Amino acid sequence: MPEVQEDLSAETESTFPLLDFKDGLYHKKKYFDDHPDALLFCLYHDDFEIVNPIGSHRKKHKISIFYWILLNINPAFRFKIQAIQLLGVANSSDVRKYGLSKLLEDFVESMKTIHKGKEFEINGSTKTYYGTLYCVLGDTPAAQYLGGFKEGVSMAKKPCRTCNITSDELGTQLSEHQVTLRNDLEYNDHCDALEHLDNLSKGTRKYWSKEYGVTKRSILASIPDFEVTKCILHDPMHVLLEGIVKLELQLILHCFIEKKGYFTLQFLNNLIKTFPYSKAECSDKPQLLEKKALDRSNNFPMSAIETRNFFVLLPFMIGDVIDSEDKMWDNYIRLLKITLLVMSPFASFDTVETLEQLIYSFNYNFQKLHPEIPPFPKLHYLIHIPKQILNFGPGRSHMCTRLEAKHSFFKNKKWRNFKSLPLSIALHHQRWMCLRQCGYAGEKSHVYLYAGDEVSSGCEVAFHNLPLVVGEKMQMQNQEDLIPATVLKTPNVTIKGVCYENGSVLVQSYSEEEGPMISATL
Repeated sequence: MPEVQEDLSAETESTFPLLDFKDGLYHKKKYFDDHPDALLFCLYHDDFEIVNPIGSHRKKHKISIFYWILLNINPAFRFKIQAIQLLGVANSSDVRKYGLSKLLEDFVESMKTIHKGKEFEINGSTKTYYGTLYCVLGDTPAAQYLGGFKEGVSMAKKPCRTCNITSDELGTQLSEHQVTLRNDLEYNDHCDALEHLDNLSKGTRKYWSKEYGVTKRSILASIPDFEVTKCILHDPMHVLLEGIVKLELQLILHCFIEKKGYFTLQFLNNLIKTFPYSKAECSDKPQLLEKKALDRSNNFPMSAIETRNFFVLLPFMIGDVIDSEDKMWDNYIRLLKITLLVMSPFASFDTVETLEQLIYSFNYNFQKLHPEIPPFPKLHYLIHIPKQILNFGPGRSHMCTRLEAKHSFFKNKKWRNFKSLPLSIALHHQRWMCLRQCGYAGEKSHVYLYAGDEVSSGCEVAFHNLPLVVGEKMQMQNQEDLIPATVLKTPNVTIKGVCYENGSVLVQSYSEEEGPMISATL
């Protein structure tokens, strides 16, 4: 695709310490020094229901799906639905019965081939590309399964694929500096031992599998330069928005409403209804809450994006009625800082150090404030995210939000024939992908990744009538030859997914001493 080729040939210089995957320490490996333009592949795995998840056929047609993404594509476009490629699809029951080896065999062989270099003919010329599997994304069960680790982490003796912490130590080891990290040498030794024990009794193998926290060797371990214990990332969306944040919201709202009486549930719901949301937040406004939503035995009734919006906006809703000395509120603000830093599109080395301190403080205070809640794995996974950002760049790039959004492409179609559902899904996707990649005359599409800016209809106005600020007027005076006579006045314009309209604030620059420098308020 022409746009993809442009991204592959573009020379990018990061203006911030950690702006993308390539800025992380993992990219300092010798392979990437030898092949700076190497193709970086990301693999994603998940299970989802293709039919009504609460209907009578639930789990009968559950699908296991694998996507791949090319990380060399511009971050603004790499997670668009059409840029997420389908790798494989199968019935979840078949994957569990027969394993992943056959399904991913071709992918693994392809990664081995391109690691050594593979010639491609593009636009009549031959070019050799190098590449490797760079990282794996997915929720905890999918990531554990792909890596050959124990899936049921809540009951596992060693619930973490990154370190050797035991379930009994979850409440005492609150920093990554306190745990022993796994490495691939140890991982392969454990896998060798388990393969040797296959010839012995099942009880012996089960015992050592539990001790190691490993079930079998991952097929991904045979890919050159891929580190199973480091490159299968923890997803910030599932760790925070689908885990810790939802629990924190339930705990703090139950305490403030039922115990301390700062406000009522009706008062909160009224704030949720009347809050002045931005245009970006309107599509994912928080839902009104029922009393049962505050009970830990029930799921918090919001999607991940709704939870994020509610979590970030709650201090603006209720901050003025909360006691400023409230320790639970202090810890809530700590978690809010953690969430914002982890989900930021850029980071610095100071970000990593700040996150480590905040996470330790939050975990410590969480246990003191809620001794009735036993330590759980997601609270532990949080301690590995700062190092993950240091190795692989900003945490926002590690989130599975857009990858899960790809599922809706399959869910929104009304399926009538379930005889060979994986085949139907694959054909449906590949036909759609062909349409996206072709222009109206059959040529390669030049708007495959980005269809262009969206400008609403408006009217022409004289340039000299525009209310420019002093700095902009002085700048324009030095460029009189470039000043147009008239310009288009439009209600809004969307550029690379960002909508600019009346009321939008543009930040020109940022400094640690002076903070953000506001360029203009539209």
